[in-house]
Amino acid sequence: MKLKLISGLVAVVLALSVLAACGPKPAPTPTPAPTPTPAPAPHPQVSIEILGSASTSVGYAMSLAVADLLNRYHPWLRATARATEGSGAAITMMQEPGRGKNTITQLPHASWYAAEFGIKPYVTQALPGLRAIYSYFPGVNTFITLDPNIKEFKDLRGKKVAFYHQSIAGNLIMDPLLKAADALYGDGFSQSVKAEYSLAFGPAQSALADGLIDAALGSITYMPSGQQWEPAGWMTQNLMNPRGHLINLPADLIRKGAELTGAPMAAQVVPADAAKKGHPSITGLVNVIAWNVLPDMDDEVVTEFVKMAWERRAEMVNYTASAKSLLPETVALWPPGEQTMHPAAVKYFKSQGLPVIGAPK
Repeated sequence: MKLKLISGLVAVVLALSVLAACGPKPAPTPTPAPTPTPAPAPHPQVSIEILGSASTSVGYAMSLAVADLLNRYHPWLRATARATEGSGAAITMMQEPGRGKNTITQLPHASWYAAEFGIKPYVTQALPGLRAIYSYFPGVNTFITLDPNIKEFKDLRGKKVAFYHQSIAGNLIMDPLLKAADALYGDGFSQSVKAEYSLAFGPAQSALADGLIDAALGSITYMPSGQQWEPAGWMTQNLMNPRGHLINLPADLIRKGAELTGAPMAAQVVPADAAKKGHPSITGLVNVIAWNVLPDMDDEVVTEFVKMAWERRAEMVNYTASAKSLLPETVALWPPGEQTMHPAAVKYFKSQGLPVIGAPK
């Protein structure tokens, strides 16, 4: 009897097990939906100010060009270009409270030299530590004249000559040349030259055309690889005059000026036909202009500025013909040397295979 009871219980248990196996299965545990990755926060807008030179200058035209391109194409950099009364004024503005870290200024390398070492009277207070980030005008300075009898610097004895208006570069060019001329051509040369410092670029060229002055300091853009050089726009009309020509600055005069004053001076040959067809070869004075910043400008801002200026360089020609000089051989050209350039700019140039060099070859 007991055996039958046990057998019956086993049968019931087996039956229930079979029924349980055939019954509805429990609902699976739901898999939680993946947590969406949050979108990166937009980069905060950064506003920068770009100090050019006089409103008629290459410096202001280039600063206006890169500011416009940044505002049109860059997602978070916004720029304002501002004309100044020259590099001396720009150096003073860079020292104003609240205007430094996000300010970029154009400086010829002679002006950088004056700021770095506090050379008076060109600057009232030294501003050491400025770092170049992008060279946009690798120029050669000399003088332009309409007088066929003025061929070299020594021919300026007793002449009326215009120099850059309120410009450190103009003064730092002129003083060493006059000191060297006194040493090479005889005492009294510098006293005989009637220097005119009150004229800006355009008015100086008008005065030259009207015969009110005999010569004016000018510049021509250095172009490597045999490409056509580009005279500064404000002197083009006088250079197109059949009598218009550039004056030769002998290399020994330039070397003597550097020796006597310590100014960062170097000679550069302008090939025949470079200034205009039929123009003879002359020697001028290297004068590279670059955008400079204080060393505390954020590396990211420097990199983005340089990247935009390099990648959009073809469009900058629409603003000024001098942008034709934005070539691999020139954008990282800076006579004071790599150690005086911003590390972020140097890093970008090298990542693009662009040579960082001290002076034109």
